[in-house]
Amino acid sequence: MIESVYGFEADNEELNLYNGQAVLDLAITYVLDDDDETAYTFPGYSSSFMYVYDSPERNYQIKSFTSQVTRNSNVQVLNLSASDCTFDNEGTFYYEIGYIRSGYEIVLRYGALYVS
Repeated sequence: MIESVYGFEADNEELNLYNGQAVLDLAITYVLDDDDETAYTFPGYSSSFMYVYDSPERNYQIKSFTSQVTRNSNVQVLNLSASDCTFDNEGTFYYEIGYIRSGYEIVLRYGALYVS
């Protein structure tokens, strides 16, 4: 959920992928943290992204997905091919997913990415 009173705050959520297996239509829904759970409207949206890093400090970017992440209303959808989901080794990585707003990256969700 996105905090409606204080503005934007990304959610820390874990994500699991299987090495070498495609991800089809994984939907991530965003709502505001208000009484009605109002749909997040992605103000100023131009495109989506997902980045995968080697550490929480983002020392080295391992993967970058842009065309594989789309948006429909308040939902981002991941469609990753088997080659997109092929990592050199299994383990814990870290990801960010969000959108581009007026040239700036807005991270909506981040956290540990477990590849098994």
